[in-house]
Amino acid sequence: MILNVFIIKFIPYTEIDWETYMKHISIYKKGIYNYTKLEGPTGPCVYPAGFVYIYSTMYSITNKGKNLKMAQYIFSMIYIFNLMLVLNIYRKSKRVPIYFLILISITSYRVHSIYVLRMFNDTLSILLLHIGLNFLLYQRYTLSSIFLSLALSVKMNILLYFPAYGIILVLSKGIEYGILQAFLMLFIQVILGLSFLLESAPAYLNRAFQLGRQFDYKWTVNWRFVSPVLFSSRGFHVALLALHLTFLTYFICGVWIRKCNLSIWSMLYRRVSSIKMDANDIMSCMFISNFLGVMFARSLHYQFYVWYYYSIPFLLWTAYPPGHPFYKLFGRTNFKLLIWGLIEYCWNVYPSTVVSSLTLNACHCVILIGLLYPLLNLKKEKTKIAKLN
Repeated sequence: MILNVFIIKFIPYTEIDWETYMKHISIYKKGIYNYTKLEGPTGPCVYPAGFVYIYSTMYSITNKGKNLKMAQYIFSMIYIFNLMLVLNIYRKSKRVPIYFLILISITSYRVHSIYVLRMFNDTLSILLLHIGLNFLLYQRYTLSSIFLSLALSVKMNILLYFPAYGIILVLSKGIEYGILQAFLMLFIQVILGLSFLLESAPAYLNRAFQLGRQFDYKWTVNWRFVSPVLFSSRGFHVALLALHLTFLTYFICGVWIRKCNLSIWSMLYRRVSSIKMDANDIMSCMFISNFLGVMFARSLHYQFYVWYYYSIPFLLWTAYPPGHPFYKLFGRTNFKLLIWGLIEYCWNVYPSTVVSSLTLNACHCVILIGLLYPLLNLKKEKTKIAKLN
């Protein structure tokens, strides 16, 4: 909190999207619900209805967005609340050393900037996500679904968690329960977006859930080392999507389901579930699912860092535990600190460079290689059992 106050008082505020957010809301406040008319200095409103309602509250509290200090202090409190949720998640896990959690709490200028200097909506979607994840760890599935859906209503990046969340629900409670929770989340989206859907459903759906959105090369953090032509090409986007889906399928079928001694078909057709997933199992599924989406994203902008910043310690300690064949090379604490430090460095280079983007992808690859080991290990164990039989 003290660090946030210091930043607010002594680091100059730089306008990026706050003015645009407030412009969107000012148009909405006039009774205009057609999403194609919600325009601002840096572009149209491309976020679902939850974003509009939350920033409408901000609009009122901060004198139509003019009281920037008030807005910054609000986001400072959001930062603290989110950090408390993250620390409780790690308390349930007990996998990451406490000193490292303290380290990530007081470092990262980029993350503090995203919260208290930029006030991006990514911070709000992540806050709601972490509330939902806390409920999930306590097996309060309905409350978890509500908050995950609310998080999605602020920004679409939360969809990256949904494959893992679906698997967790089906493994824990069965396919019927999973379907019911999916309908609940869909119902929340419809209710939140109802006024916009009634005004112009195509406009709302195309803007708020725009899956084919094209990103600007000048803001990319992760693909600076490719040419602008390749970056914008459809083939490049399709290749990234294929890689994302391939690795996601590997983890779903080869690690998460197989760990429960099930196949995809037996999981779907079970009538009663007796599988209990502990905190580390749940966190592994959720954080890896999101990490794969980040790693193979078409472009990462600076505010996207909060999408996975708080999961990096867990991913590092999960990827290279004692007994891993690469533990001596990648598993030592000092090496994990190095990887974390390099990732932090890459996100603080502005504008991004060929070196910073290559380094970021290399660090992601190191984490992914470690995370793939359970899949390889399970195959080896299955081979040994087959030979014994």
